[in-house]
Amino acid sequence: MNRVALWCAVVLAGSICAGAVADEKVNPTKTDPVVGSWQGILPNGMGGEIRVVLKVKSAPEGGLSATMDSPDQNASDIPVASITVDAGKVALDVAAVRGSYEGKLDPEKLEISGTWKQSGQTLPLVFKKQPAGN
Repeated sequence: MNRVALWCAVVLAGSICAGAVADEKVNPTKTDPVVGSWQGILPNGMGGEIRVVLKVKSAPEGGLSATMDSPDQNASDIPVASITVDAGKVALDVAAVRGSYEGKLDPEKLEISGTWKQSGQTLPLVFKKQPAGN
């Protein structure tokens, strides 16, 4: 009788674990560390600054999608043609403005430090993660 009870316990535990693993694959609870809103300040080359907002979402088909805002230029929802994150490196292609960005995510995943390239200029740009809801 003890063998039957032990066998039932093993089968039950295995079923619960398999269900949890399957559920994790269908409904992952981990989100990519770059998902969210990021804000940076871009020098405009004339002594001023331009605020830049990067909004990253998980794409329905997998991967990531993003848009950018430039509040000081009254521009919003500029499409990011592609966003890639690989080994902490973040790359953006913003074809709509002929711009690109390459940066590195810090270990705390709160900043992305890199460079913005547009119209032959390369400028430093550090994005800081904004609290949820901003």
